[in-house]
Amino acid sequence: MKKTISQAVCLMGAMCVLASTPVALATQGEYQQATLSAGNQASVADDVMKTVDEALVKAGKLLPYLKEYTFKTVTVDKEMPDTIFVQLKKEKDQEMPRVDIEFERNTGKLMSFRLAAEKKEGDKKPTWQESKEKATAFLKEWYGPKMDGYQLNPTFTKQGVVFSKSVNGLLYPNLSVGIELNAKGEAVSGRSAHVPDSRFFYEIPAFEKTSFPDPKEALAKEQMTKTVASHMTLSYWADEKLLTYEPMFSGYLDATTGKSLYVPEQQYKLPGGIVKVKPEANKLTAKTNEEVSAYVKQEHDLDIKAEEWKEESFPQTGIKVFTWKEDSDDETVVNVVEETGEILSFFKEVTVIKKNSMTKEEARVRAIKEMEKYLPIDVKEMMEIGSTTHINGEENGKFQFEFVKVHQGIPVRDRSFFVHIVNGKVTIMDTSGKAKFTEQLPDLKAGVTAEQAAQEFLKQFELEYFYPKNNGNKALLVYKLVTAYPWVKERIDALTGKIVQEDEDQEAD
Repeated sequence: MKKTISQAVCLMGAMCVLASTPVALATQGEYQQATLSAGNQASVADDVMKTVDEALVKAGKLLPYLKEYTFKTVTVDKEMPDTIFVQLKKEKDQEMPRVDIEFERNTGKLMSFRLAAEKKEGDKKPTWQESKEKATAFLKEWYGPKMDGYQLNPTFTKQGVVFSKSVNGLLYPNLSVGIELNAKGEAVSGRSAHVPDSRFFYEIPAFEKTSFPDPKEALAKEQMTKTVASHMTLSYWADEKLLTYEPMFSGYLDATTGKSLYVPEQQYKLPGGIVKVKPEANKLTAKTNEEVSAYVKQEHDLDIKAEEWKEESFPQTGIKVFTWKEDSDDETVVNVVEETGEILSFFKEVTVIKKNSMTKEEARVRAIKEMEKYLPIDVKEMMEIGSTTHINGEENGKFQFEFVKVHQGIPVRDRSFFVHIVNGKVTIMDTSGKAKFTEQLPDLKAGVTAEQAAQEFLKQFELEYFYPKNNGNKALLVYKLVTAYPWVKERIDALTGKIVQEDEDQEAD
């Protein structure tokens, strides 16, 4: 539960009121006492406000635009008693723009800030070179000339400019800070950056208490070849007419042992077993509201009146979308090929997951039967693609399956069929690319071995420190991909042995 002090204060000029009478702000303007604690509330509130007022003076020198924000809300959360949360607005009832700031309660140290504002059309951010220079200069002003031991980490660019702690000349990305700049080159966000991947939200030990192995203990990258080669798998990419090697592991190698690390936060899709299928000859079709209503009743046991369907055509793709929304705002959506009525996908939103009503194997059998209703008649086998992480909700009746086309025993990664089952019923069936399932793929043969592909892949690795979850106070010395995450985009052309270069559109996805 959060407890809040709300206060409207006129900040004149360049925050002159704050600068001249920081303590007086606790009693000026519109001030409503909050229940910060039991007992002597007034003294606690005064203490918090005094810290905030003095901290804002210092923050105003670092962030000059704060003088434009005249209304503030101060919050103390009993779950985080050592942190003071401050929100600044230009007008009391205006949602945006606003500045969210965190201060350390005991010292008033600025911990993080973020300016939330609507982006204007035509806003253009500084170039990467300008961003690096301005962010570095800003961090020196914020953290001191030595930047508290942080160094530029050029790997991660989607969180602004990222700086990671440097230890023994190596980066320690578990401790990182990101600086974001706006079109004016102003720092509009400064906070901890969750890298190397945004899923790493677990707690790490204090830097001062963490032990770091000597970099001299690291094995040469060449000694990692066999380990990486053992994780290389072949995949087809039909649209690109590519046969590639892909490394199916977390992307982390223990630099002292050469073994791959199990890092559950790093998700990738493992090729599984071949699934024999017998597609049904008579395919389900629906062109009108009435036919779609009949389809969802017959196949999914849903009663929807035809007049309640809303339909929208997309001439550029030839697809028609039928949508129905329940009183609960749960949606049901059916996509069809407008000309033929061929059903491409079904989606039923479910917000309430009941207790598990079937085993995963029973759900898999149900998913395969669902898939057989829609697959092209000449498809004889598919491959199940497995997840490396436990699917949330699986123990409560939610199962997710992905199957892909197979060519010469190799998975065709961009020819997928998805089936989700919740509460024992199919809630998602998606095979929008099935029209291409029957196209002929070239019989490509690998020109390089898995070991050669591994050697090329290892060129992308660098030595750094990493803290895995629940590892006491010890960081590990690891080899990790230099490139930005998700790292699994790294593919090696099996014919040439070279890294497949992604175009800008693919990188943006």
